[in-house]
Amino acid sequence: MRFLLVTLVLFNTFNNLKGLCVDSNNYYLLGNLTNTSPTSTKCKSDSDQCVYIALNVPGMVMGSMSGCQDNIGDTFTNIVTQRMDIKDNFQMFFDNITNKIDMNQICKFSMSGDAPAIVNTLTGRMEYFIHCYSQATLYINPPVVYNPPSKSANPTKCNAGQDQVTCTEGYCGVFEVAYLKQDDLSQVNKLYQSCPNQLINTIYLTSHIKDIVQNGGFQTSIYHMGSVCANKSYDNALSKAQNLSYFMYINCYTNYNGYTPSIPQIPDLTSQQPTPNSDESTTTTMPSKSSSSIGTTTQKLTTTTKYSAPTANLSFSLFILLVISFFLA
Repeated sequence: MRFLLVTLVLFNTFNNLKGLCVDSNNYYLLGNLTNTSPTSTKCKSDSDQCVYIALNVPGMVMGSMSGCQDNIGDTFTNIVTQRMDIKDNFQMFFDNITNKIDMNQICKFSMSGDAPAIVNTLTGRMEYFIHCYSQATLYINPPVVYNPPSKSANPTKCNAGQDQVTCTEGYCGVFEVAYLKQDDLSQVNKLYQSCPNQLINTIYLTSHIKDIVQNGGFQTSIYHMGSVCANKSYDNALSKAQNLSYFMYINCYTNYNGYTPSIPQIPDLTSQQPTPNSDESTTTTMPSKSSSSIGTTTQKLTTTTKYSAPTANLSFSLFILLVISFFLA
């Protein structure tokens, strides 16, 4: 409604004038609210188009923006490059020379319906709507609008190993992961503490490590961890499946009064009993301890095979001897 009313007022200002678009921002990015009143803005070129973008990515950004394609390109590039998995989704539109999103390419796929595009991300379902239109044209009542929070979050101090960082999202996060290297089956343990968005980028990088990139169970679990963080919650996963074993834990929390959660003890993945099905896995809650370090464990994966005596044959032989002894007595 706000966009509609102000746009109607601006109509008399620039209608039939080339080089003008309505410039407006109302989005919430990593805890920061950007809200500017709609104004008529002259574009750098008469060939530029006006662009309206509505975007919603859980745990990252929500809202909309409009303006000349060059300015919107800068804003949109700044937003999507905050997260590696989001940038991947728009990689085909990046100009390798400017390292920015090419809005000319984006506008070739301008959306004219009333439904957003939907893409799965590390933190859940991303929805976006992009519409490009001619200068001096009113784009009234966009069909897709995401209303952001009315104010910015309160920045907070969060642990980052032995240091502290300021997180604009207003909450903190911890991510723990362990897996087996495939060349020597030694265990790798990692612990990360930082702002939630940084942890999501760490999750993205972890999911691409060569030792686990083909581990389907690990990939499913790590995507779940991203959604847990975006919802300011916690969870863990433990899979004991021989060389495909892994452990992970995430907790994204509000640190009221300096609260810091206890961090689970990473289990030993290298010593396991053989199982009939190597794909068998379990998920449990682990005992907790306080920790803030990043470590690497180098233990070999070992299995134990127990020898089982032929007890059935032995019992039968004893039975025969007893019967013979009875008749000979």
